[in-house]
Amino acid sequence: MIGHGAFAVFFCLCVSFFPSLSRAMEPIYFACASCHGEAGQGNPSKFAPALAGLNAAYIARQMHAFRSGERGINDDVHGQNMALIAKAYSEAQIEALAMIIAKFPTVKSTKPITDPNYSQCAACHGRAGEGNAEMGAPALRHLGQGYIARQLRLYRTGARGNDSLSQLMVGAMSDEKWTDEAIERLAAIIARPD
Repeated sequence: MIGHGAFAVFFCLCVSFFPSLSRAMEPIYFACASCHGEAGQGNPSKFAPALAGLNAAYIARQMHAFRSGERGINDDVHGQNMALIAKAYSEAQIEALAMIIAKFPTVKSTKPITDPNYSQCAACHGRAGEGNAEMGAPALRHLGQGYIARQLRLYRTGARGNDSLSQLMVGAMSDEKWTDEAIERLAAIIARPD
């Protein structure tokens, strides 16, 4: 857990090393912004997905999963980095962070994804990839092709999480049709702009 003094030092270091970060940004988000961007837009070169467009419950659940070791295990190298970061946050800080991120503006897609390869995904993630908070399924359209493909491969191998929702995805990705090429095609279909 980050104490108030350690958090203040961390805050000052972030401001010094990342001067482009907005002074109006919530201090608790500074560490996130260095990879995920000031507005949660993500950064593929850092393997950091967009966070804008995700709801607070999903964000908190993922942070808790990283913190507890349910995510960031096995072959998920980038998830291992997030697991280390998440362990530095208290429960209250995770909840506050999730609320901040959930307020970031995003462009919601309303155009349905009509490709038949997406039909299995639509049951939980919505016809337009908009997500379903009640089911715990995140919005997908803003995440980026590389991130989506990487996560699908991690689900296919069982390296992405141990919780019940992750296990649903592991089951869905266990079908032999999900070759690397099929995963790349699906990720491109989901991530393409309207």
